Amino acid sequence: MSAGSPPILAVRDLEKTFGLLVAARDITVSVPAEQTVGVIGANGAGKTTFINMVTGHLTPTTRSAASTRTSASRSWRGCSPAAGRASSMRSRPRAS
Repeated sequence: MSAGSPPILAVRDLEKTFGLLVAARDITVSVPAEQTVGVIGANGAGKTTFINMVTGHLTPTTRSAASTRTSASRSWRGCSPAAGRASSMRSRPRAS
């Protein structure tokens, strides 16, 4: 990564609640360009909620700042909210 280049993803104080349930709280992350990262955590930790907020499939309840570089945003165009969810990948019965 060249010095001074902006991160490919930067979010600060990202949060999502569903009524009284807090699905994700105080997420702050900055991902430099050309770096590979993963999202890990226990079941129910908010990993999918985080990814859905970052990709625009879910609106955060609050955030101080969120940005992505244009090249990263373009790669997500055309994805449906169900893309990648296990429920959307169930096999369909074969036609006889």
